Amino acid sequence: MLIALAWIAGASLPPVSMAMRIAWARRMPEGHPTAAYSLVFLVQEVAIFTGPSCLA
Repeated sequence: MLIALAWIAGASLPPVSMAMRIAWARRMPEGHPTAAYSLVFLVQEVAIFTGPSCLA
């Protein structure tokens, strides 16, 4: 049962990373997609490291 629930949760995970990359790339000046991708990566890493400490 746990494996089935984990599979359903993984399959229904929204593509937040891709949506953030598209949104930030549109807001950055022309020719600077690397800055947008770096910003997305930074936000994700901060969330990964601070998320568990907020719940502890």
